[in-house]
Amino acid sequence: MADKAVESGAGDQLAKRIAEHAAKGIKERFAEVAAKKKHAEESVAAGREYVAAYVEFIHYVERLHRDIVGEAHHGEGEGGAPEHKH
Repeated sequence: MADKAVESGAGDQLAKRIAEHAAKGIKERFAEVAAKKKHAEESVAAGREYVAAYVEFIHYVERLHRDIVGEAHHGEGEGGAPEHKH
């Protein structure tokens, strides 16, 4: 999609499509967490399913946010270069 946007000059369309994909991913994972939360206390297995869905949701949102705002990944400083501690 990114290559096609560069070729066609349709940057706005690329941004729209990426935003749609991100929103869909968030909504799907949120719905899964909400559904699992309703039954989380019914059994150990249900509790584990809720925790797994919760972790997947949180990590998905964190990854999106980190990539959008450009925060350094674990162990990296600004610009993506590894941090060196003296």
